[in-house]
Amino acid sequence: MDDCYALPDGTEWTPVDVALDRLRLSLGPVTPYEEVPLAEAAGRILALPAVAQRANPPVTNSAVDGYAFAWSALPALDETGMVRMPLAEGRAAAGHPAPDPLAHGHAIRILTGAALPEGADTIVLQEDCALEGAT
Repeated sequence: MDDCYALPDGTEWTPVDVALDRLRLSLGPVTPYEEVPLAEAAGRILALPAVAQRANPPVTNSAVDGYAFAWSALPALDETGMVRMPLAEGRAAAGHPAPDPLAHGHAIRILTGAALPEGADTIVLQEDCALEGAT
């Protein structure tokens, strides 16, 4: 049998995790690390994990344009096979959150980057919706 991946007799594969452990034990820094302000860190090698001091953005926000609503308030399909929800007035936009908590059972227009309104936990893409009046 011609196996191009076969090792010579008596040779065994070293599992990746074992090889990495061996490397970690045998390698070390060649110079001590130093802390510098981020503005002075360009061109340097990161010695420790970088950890954000706060979430950015600091609130749950929308990654898409669409309609936000509470999943638990999603009604059943109607006779046409559609889900219809009343549309709350206003919208949520980046830097301009919805003025009031979302009424249970309603949806609200939401734009990319906007904070998820209180009372909403789900967003459906604008492209997957059809607007009919106030629903």
